[in-house]
Amino acid sequence: MSVWCLIIEHDKTIVATPFKFPCPPGSDIDDLRTQLFAAKPTLAGADAPFFAVYHSATVHPGLTPTELKTVMSEVDLSRASVALNKIVTEVVSGRELLIFQKLIPNRAFLKRSLPPSALNTHERLERSKIAKLAPSDLAKASQYPSIQKNPSERIFDDRPTPDVIVAPISLLYRPFGEFEDIFTSEVPPKDIHVDLRKMEEGVDVLAAAMSRYYNDEASRRIAGIPLLNKLLEYPIRAGDVGKSARSDGHCDVDGMISTIAEWKNGLAGISTFPHAQCVGYVAHSHVASDKVKDLCGRQTLPALAMTFIDDLVQFHAIILLGHQYRIVGLTPALSFSLWATNVVQRKQLYNAFIAASVLQQRIHRDLQSYANPDPDQGQVFLRPGQFFFPSVSKILAYKGDNANEEYIKFIISDHFAGTGEGTFRNRHLYQATLRVARPGYPCGTEILVKFSRRYCMDLHDFCYNKGHAPKVLGFEKLPGGWFAIAMEYLADAEPIACLTPEQRDEVEGLVNDFHVAGFVHGDLRSANILFNESSKNFWLIDFDWGGEVDKVAYPTWFLHEELLNGRQSKDLIIRKADDERILHATLNDLCQLN
Repeated sequence: MSVWCLIIEHDKTIVATPFKFPCPPGSDIDDLRTQLFAAKPTLAGADAPFFAVYHSATVHPGLTPTELKTVMSEVDLSRASVALNKIVTEVVSGRELLIFQKLIPNRAFLKRSLPPSALNTHERLERSKIAKLAPSDLAKASQYPSIQKNPSERIFDDRPTPDVIVAPISLLYRPFGEFEDIFTSEVPPKDIHVDLRKMEEGVDVLAAAMSRYYNDEASRRIAGIPLLNKLLEYPIRAGDVGKSARSDGHCDVDGMISTIAEWKNGLAGISTFPHAQCVGYVAHSHVASDKVKDLCGRQTLPALAMTFIDDLVQFHAIILLGHQYRIVGLTPALSFSLWATNVVQRKQLYNAFIAASVLQQRIHRDLQSYANPDPDQGQVFLRPGQFFFPSVSKILAYKGDNANEEYIKFIISDHFAGTGEGTFRNRHLYQATLRVARPGYPCGTEILVKFSRRYCMDLHDFCYNKGHAPKVLGFEKLPGGWFAIAMEYLADAEPIACLTPEQRDEVEGLVNDFHVAGFVHGDLRSANILFNESSKNFWLIDFDWGGEVDKVAYPTWFLHEELLNGRQSKDLIIRKADDERILHATLNDLCQLN
């Protein structure tokens, strides 16, 4: 779910217009306050403990700026205070909002030691339990869940609920997406040579060794490391990490771990979470590295992790986002046992190690460039609050000179919540500003950037040429199966709330036209039909599921009820009848509202 928020100064001056912010189920007010001040770039430098939280039914996001200012001046905040231990959903719901007011700290408070949120990013990392505890202690089943309850320290591992505020791992670091592509297709990149025959032979030798039984973890590790190193460009070694940790095997760049391996002799008796242990080693290396002091807070830092448990191996992506870590499994647990796997699974094992070899080289190269930047190469550094956004700052210009790599360059500034959706899950739409001018769009122009697993540019172009879709400025297929679409943004474009008979005819006419042309849209709900107040025109948006009639399908049965109401099909194929049924329901609902 998401919650409407409003930031005000100590004198009730409104800092910005109300905005929606994701709120994981079960969060209390203090959790939300901490996450809000860690993520919102407009609050850079703010200290969450110096903000009080209020709720008043008279203050809601439906007010105009003038109305909001008037109502806010009349609210008695002494009667609207909210306890920090209250569950968010017990305080607000729907279109109500929470008010965050900046306080003037008293002198006694200022004399106390600074809270974590008042420190710089590297200092917050140093003070975190992840960096202070030994990795083996951090990852204990008795310790790790308690750390995960602290929103300002937890590892983003999608447990116990998905970390929907964080962008997909392939969008946080491009080579993680490349790993997924290689794992799926086996095709290595052109700029890194991989001897595929030698790689498969080496994997078979390692698999045979890891399928044997060993008396203890040390014996398994000692047998495995030399064989693993034959598959990697940069060998790993067991050794000290920082001042108080010793890894099963790692390699680093200027003290920053690029590859970490953790070995367990068997599934039975494991008392720690191996993936969390790997994060702990990476954190210790970052705290000990002098280079990270400058990089932490303006650059994400990736690492590759491998966990070997008995005859299973799993590959993980780790990345430092500000002072917190994200870890995602790049593969499922893969079996080394030849007789326990079929041909497809053995092929996946080969592909995983090919992908790992490429990823390790990418990470090494990038960490070296971060630590020793070329002054002639301009770098785009992140600002506080941007770490959870996709690490994408340019894509190919749409219908530009791709042969000469003509790009549209931008900076993502925030999530975009303009369609009223209640969650960021499976929805990756962002506000951005151009950092290099484009024809008709000066530097600093606000645009929207969308990331989607599917996108029908043919249908988008069809609607744009009819005058009923935003102009596409950039389009590119990214590693990991993602498409990036940069498009124009109109601040006054809102989901359509009413229709004149003429406008209804226009909408129905557009849908009929693209049906005749052989296209379907798949989601003609009101949220995807925008009305531009300035041009008195409507736009159709969200072409993710669009495509050729009877050839494209919905990605899942888990669809919004408005898409399922009245649907008779027993498959997921999107048909003209689906568009007609959904559009008819949408237009009828608008008529009833009017």
